[in-house]
Amino acid sequence: MTEFKIAKIISDTTVVITGGTTQGIKESEEFTIYGKSDEEVTNPDTGEVLGTLDVIKGKIKVIAVYEHMSVCENVERTNLNTPQIDNSFGQFVRIKPLNVDRAQITGGYSPTATPLIKIGDLAIRSK
Repeated sequence: MTEFKIAKIISDTTVVITGGTTQGIKESEEFTIYGKSDEEVTNPDTGEVLGTLDVIKGKIKVIAVYEHMSVCENVERTNLNTPQIDNSFGQFVRIKPLNVDRAQITGGYSPTATPLIKIGDLAIRSK
């Protein structure tokens, strides 16, 4: 499994990862952003280490590929339609923001239940 890292946070919907065409990344590929845990889970009977409880922070899709990096955006979308408005042109959607560490882009901070995505987090190919 090839691992890449978040190299830059462009906005709350867009990040750059440390892999590009040289690493075989193609446009539209999807990655899962993980937060690595230091705490190991062990089998109480054998003492065998079963692994760590890593946290999924988000899922991203490649929208532009460079030689050694790729620009990715959140795969989640939010429906902007409201039941009070008759929309004869179809649904309006926007990219749902990733839960990035806003100190690493600019602007304020809005805490949520999902851990913050930070520079250095892993991005692992998921499709």
